[in-house]
Amino acid sequence: MAKREGLGLNQRDRANQDTLNYQGAMYGGSFPTMQPDAGSLTITDDLTFVSATHHGLWINNTGDAGTSIITLPTITAAMKGKVFGVTALAAQILRVDPAAGEIIWLHGNGVASKYVALSAVISEYIVVYCDGIAWFVTEASGVVTKEG
Repeated sequence: MAKREGLGLNQRDRANQDTLNYQGAMYGGSFPTMQPDAGSLTITDDLTFVSATHHGLWINNTGDAGTSIITLPTITAAMKGKVFGVTALAAQILRVDPAAGEIIWLHGNGVASKYVALSAVISEYIVVYCDGIAWFVTEASGVVTKEG
């Protein structure tokens, strides 16, 4: 795959598609990323409170038979710098919800209490990072949508 310049494009995507480091592209910043061989946590139902102990893990839906909702923890000083990966390993939708009133930024757009979702395509993923004020999708592969 030819290297592309500008807009923060990189070739770290496990599905051989270009990925965009959204925050780096918009603000020229650098944010933590996930390693493909990081540990994992498999869910087959909703995960109602990801915690700081899940930092650095890939959360996946292997064997899931329906949409799963992953709710991020409330942003606190302890969450600053934490990063989570979410990857679809079953052909089911994965939703990532912020705590009530908090924001997940996607493509420069953030609305309080709105979720982001991965489509039901195996191997799509997002990386979610907390800067201590809000959550950011810093990397994505495939179709990622925002509620509303």
